[in-house]
Amino acid sequence: MDNDFKPKVSIIIPTYNEAKVIEEKLENTLELYYPKELLEILVIDGGSGDGTQALVRKFSSKGVKLIEEGERMGKASAINLGLKNASGEVVVITDANTFLDKNCLKMLVKNFSDKRVGAVSGRFIPVTVKEGVASKGESFYWRIEEWMKEKESLLDSPATLVGPITAIRKGIIERVGESNLAEDFEISVAVRAKGYKLVYEPNAKAYEIMPQTINDLFKQKKRVTIGTLQTLIKYKRILLNPKYGLYGLLILPSHKLLQTLTPFFLLIFATSLVFLKLYTSSILFSMIFNFMAASIFLCFVSIVASRFSLPINIKNFFNALSYFTLLQVILISGWCSYSIGKYQVKWEKMESVRISVRSEVD
Repeated sequence: MDNDFKPKVSIIIPTYNEAKVIEEKLENTLELYYPKELLEILVIDGGSGDGTQALVRKFSSKGVKLIEEGERMGKASAINLGLKNASGEVVVITDANTFLDKNCLKMLVKNFSDKRVGAVSGRFIPVTVKEGVASKGESFYWRIEEWMKEKESLLDSPATLVGPITAIRKGIIERVGESNLAEDFEISVAVRAKGYKLVYEPNAKAYEIMPQTINDLFKQKKRVTIGTLQTLIKYKRILLNPKYGLYGLLILPSHKLLQTLTPFFLLIFATSLVFLKLYTSSILFSMIFNFMAASIFLCFVSIVASRFSLPINIKNFFNALSYFTLLQVILISGWCSYSIGKYQVKWEKMESVRISVRSEVD
């Protein structure tokens, strides 16, 4: 790995009604430690109606380019337009409400000195503003996710890149499916499918406000679930295929496929125990059944208990359990919507995360 490797980089920022955060985002992008003559900043706007375009134009003298789609088409469409217009050897895709560490860009791109690397993802650091099941649960979730990505990267490649901080080698991916709701996951699998390695770079840090409401969390996670299913079905040839190394044999099936099937495994397990309880008098099955019943009861109790002021350790336990329970509901909801084709491609912004990230990080 060459720390002095500095190719031309194009940064793509998709926007739709991002007036609350776009100026801070562009200021943050311009402050990145990277040669300005090697940096191209493209804002792809999907028909904003809140003055986002006018705010972006204020930065035109600093080299920021605004490309207008004219109408709201969805994030994948914005990414495709950005890829078409990007001139850099490396393309970085980042969200308008994501705050990048100043060293982030150079930490990402140094990995591309290895010709085997097709895409790199940085370390996503959740920022909690409001205490609650949504924000605390997401923080816990991302700690686990980042640990897994680090280990997967050592074995082969992380299962998926992180949407708010994704870098890809130009030319590997010409476009992503515009009906896909998890474009970061599709890019990840598509890059690995072409024989390139994905890399997790923990020193490339990105910060983003976590969802502060259950409603925002539900919308975000359901969208990810549907997009995950779309991608797994589109690239089903990779699953358990030794041609793609440990990524196809272990990482993708265990991290993404099994994750989407978790609620069904739990339902099958619970149903099996009920039948065994009815048709056997085994003490062992009775103990397991009682444990399962107590666990289900505790999950429902946690949803109520998480709303009360409790000692911090007990509060964290109930928050984690509530979050796990909520995720199972979201996964089932996502499966249902995907099965009947009831979902929209156009992304829905979460207003609760459209606040200053810099003030929280600094």
